[in-house]
Amino acid sequence: MPFRAYLDMPTHTFYLRCSESSLHERLASKQDLKDDDTALLRTPGRLARLLNTYESVANADPTAVFLDTDDKAPDALADRIIDHLVEASDAQAHRR
Repeated sequence: MPFRAYLDMPTHTFYLRCSESSLHERLASKQDLKDDDTALLRTPGRLARLLNTYESVANADPTAVFLDTDDKAPDALADRIIDHLVEASDAQAHRR
């Protein structure tokens, strides 16, 4: 990545995950579907490859925090992110 040398390294990167069935449901109800969205579901193996790539990137990321989004409202996910950051900050303060 050409910009990596001068970008700050994040301390937390939140990876949102859901089951394939939830992803299908979400895409089916999406109002602004793009060609790539529908191709993702129509092309055999494409979704599985995308999910595997996403998982590989996340697993190699030392800042990764995984959040499963099945049956979770956006507010609940935001609360979980805030809770995680507060916990991490408290843990950091105790190490000092």
